[in-house]
Amino acid sequence: VTDYNLDHIQFVRVVPNGVVNDSVAQEFPQLSTVVFDVSEPEKEINKLNKDISSQLFKKQKAVRKQYSRSYFKENMCVSFIVPFIICLIIYGAVHLISYLTDCSLASSAIISGAYYKTFISALHQYYRLFTGGFVHVQFFHLLANMLALFSMAKQVEKNYSANQSLIILCLSIVVGNVFLFAFGKNVLAVGISSGIYGLFAALTIAYISKGY
Repeated sequence: VTDYNLDHIQFVRVVPNGVVNDSVAQEFPQLSTVVFDVSEPEKEINKLNKDISSQLFKKQKAVRKQYSRSYFKENMCVSFIVPFIICLIIYGAVHLISYLTDCSLASSAIISGAYYKTFISALHQYYRLFTGGFVHVQFFHLLANMLALFSMAKQVEKNYSANQSLIILCLSIVVGNVFLFAFGKNVLAVGISSGIYGLFAALTIAYISKGY
């Protein structure tokens, strides 16, 4: 044994007909479980090497798994992931409806919940003030908004909780569309831009309050 501290044993020497000295055995009673007799030392050494390699592999796997979990937990941005999934699903629905019904993308966007002042005023579909923020028609519009949302949401969640960031995002979408409804013309509007502006405003307030 290279180290008599049995809690930190690194190597075990296996010899044929090995005998533990009585005085050593009394001083280190656990040593008898480490040094033992074998008839085929080479075979035993190979077995021990395999066991050690197996244990090392299991430990490394456990460490990698734990690191992956902690990395995902630390970098998971709820106020980005949730809107991203919703926007992606609705984007796919817009194009699928347009393809299946042979209607324009604008009509498909309205069916999917886009902001449309006529329907809000005449049919009282006020939910469009909220759902319109998650509707996208063009791929590059979706991509640009998601990139902006990702960079902004990560910073906001460093100053607010994930739930607070989501609430700020959703309220900003509604407030932006309310202003559009009050002062804008009869237009069709899509996109989560007003939500991103709201996150930017919240981040600015947080920085000012911290004296940056």
